[in-house]
Amino acid sequence: MRRGAIREYSIACYMAKQRFCRKCLKRSKRRLFEQISAFKSQALYLKQNLNTQAIAALQHEFIEIGIDIAQLIQAMEKTIAEARSFVAVLSDRKALPTSGHVDNLYNLLYVD
Repeated sequence: MRRGAIREYSIACYMAKQRFCRKCLKRSKRRLFEQISAFKSQALYLKQNLNTQAIAALQHEFIEIGIDIAQLIQAMEKTIAEARSFVAVLSDRKALPTSGHVDNLYNLLYVD
């Protein structure tokens, strides 16, 4: 073969390899995008599932807090009722201390 023909053959082979590589790259790119799309779908599904679980857990916590608050209010109402009955008993016996007695009691307990 002559030198120019060899060179043209080399260029033609090089060009054929480039076309083949481009086709391979395009095919790989298409497959990669398909995989990325599937991955995004799975990620979205997991995210929605986790959000649903988190919301359900928060709703459960909200219900428990509501029950605790209701129990606390009942305990406070019971304590207030007991305090009122105690004050009523003291009022009936006229045994409420005057302010002077309270000051004396405070001085005995807290002042050196």
